[in-house]
Amino acid sequence: MLRQEVSQFLKTLRTYYPVRPVSPSGTSARVGLYLVGLAEWRLRFSDQTPLFWVPAQEAGRTIADDLAVLLTDLARQHRWRDRDCFVLLDAPGAELKKRLADQDYPRLVVLDAADQERVVKASVFTNAFQDLVIRRLPLSHLAPYQISGTVQGSCFFGRQHEINRILGHEKASFAILGIRRVGKTWLLGEIRNRLRDRGEDPSRLLLIDCTTIITGDSLILTIVHKLDVKEYSRLKKVGTQGFDLIHFLNLMSKRYAGQITIFLDEFDKIVQFSRENPDMLNTIRALASTGYCRFLVAGFQELMSEIGDPSSALFFGFEIIRLQAFKLGETREMVIHPMQSLRVRVEDPDEFVARIHADTQGMPLFIQHCCIELMKRLENCDDRTIRERDLDEIYASDEFKALIVNSFRDNVNPRDQLLVYALLVAFEDKESYTREEMTQALRQKNCPASVTGVDQSCDRLVLGGILQREGKRFHFAIPIFPQTMRIHFNIKYLLSETRQELDL
Repeated sequence: MLRQEVSQFLKTLRTYYPVRPVSPSGTSARVGLYLVGLAEWRLRFSDQTPLFWVPAQEAGRTIADDLAVLLTDLARQHRWRDRDCFVLLDAPGAELKKRLADQDYPRLVVLDAADQERVVKASVFTNAFQDLVIRRLPLSHLAPYQISGTVQGSCFFGRQHEINRILGHEKASFAILGIRRVGKTWLLGEIRNRLRDRGEDPSRLLLIDCTTIITGDSLILTIVHKLDVKEYSRLKKVGTQGFDLIHFLNLMSKRYAGQITIFLDEFDKIVQFSRENPDMLNTIRALASTGYCRFLVAGFQELMSEIGDPSSALFFGFEIIRLQAFKLGETREMVIHPMQSLRVRVEDPDEFVARIHADTQGMPLFIQHCCIELMKRLENCDDRTIRERDLDEIYASDEFKALIVNSFRDNVNPRDQLLVYALLVAFEDKESYTREEMTQALRQKNCPASVTGVDQSCDRLVLGGILQREGKRFHFAIPIFPQTMRIHFNIKYLLSETRQELDL
């Protein structure tokens, strides 16, 4: 509960957004600390945005420099160093604003008494509050777009269908397939958060990054450590030989009174070391069918090959979710909603969204890049309007072309790259290709090609956003991709080197 003597702004804020005290507030504390839920803004704020309240009496007896140090120290103590924090100062704040103007992290946005009064007296409190914040922070900083790091909270868009499907099948295990930066890690985390919010015990929701797991023993130890520290200590001494993971998880499901859900991100690492010893995959398959344990695993090339292999333990062992390009509505959500929150006008929004969706084929990484570049351009001009023609400059830039090429090289394995190179060399004027023409292009370049192999490559290239399927024909998903590759690379040389790499 908020104390009755807090500022009018804080009391009004509570009527519109969730506000949770972090420490005692009022005259007994120098500064009140709160967390405010601002995720609905769809900007770079979360449902736990830090807010400091500095009462008038505290502001009156503390000089601006000392108060700035106090607030900065409090932010660091609460691990808010890399967060945007609001400061409600119930006094004139010119000196404190000046003192904090050049401080980047933690970034402290001061709303002094005059600011608070204007917002509270505005006809629409929420709009006035948002307008003030947008004037104080750069657009590129507020915009929720990012193309590196783990995307969290309001910085993620779309995938509601996939979320509903997983949550609607509480006993099923799922394999989530997709290229890098398409949202696999976020989806695992979001499902875990949704289950927790439903009342699931967080102790039986195990989220594991498999990047550094290189043996079955290390995976077993990681799982055990999250569920039973004493058993983990014992296994560290005696080893995992003879340890029955299935029996252990059965006991844990009884201890924690419910199904154990294990989220395995970067699952390709598990598949790689299991090729030599399939015991771990066999165990995972067995556990997934017990009823007291299920798996949500995320990966791409290796996982996709494994679940499609009839000889693998994972064949037909998981429900499959393919994180592909956005549909038009998801592209609109990513582009338009944050722009509205940023008070940016989009000229002819339907045409703009249709253009960017067609040009990027709905690939989230490319859409985010375009939106980031648009925000940068707006910061350098007074007109906060974006137009369809603004996209032409972005598409012509070396940065966008490099992004497309790097995405191809990062997400496509050498055998599938070979097919792309063969198409670029064999058919300079063609815009679409049949499977027969793909097979012909590979054989012309002395590359072994089978119907099954070409089909599998096409599936991976479609999932990776390189090719798009229309009926019996395929074409490059991003229109400028073929031209960009031909301008910047010697395709014949790449074809030859890749063929040697594959020992063909």
